[in-house]
Amino acid sequence: MTDKSEINFIVIDFETTTSKRASICEVGICVVRREEIVETRSWLVRLEGNRYQY
Repeated sequence: MTDKSEINFIVIDFETTTSKRASICEVGICVVRREEIVETRSWLVRLEGNRYQY
C-alpha cells in the first residue's frame, strides 16, 4: 500500500454558466504535493453569446 503523504496530484475544476457542459466560464487547477497545496491557478472564459442561467 502507498503512503498517502507521498502522493502528488492535480485537481481540475470547471465552472459552467448553464446546465450544459459546453458553457465553461472558469477553469481552475490546484497542485498538491505531499498533502500540501503548492499552487493554484484559475482562468476566466468568455462564453460565446455570454449567456448565463440563474
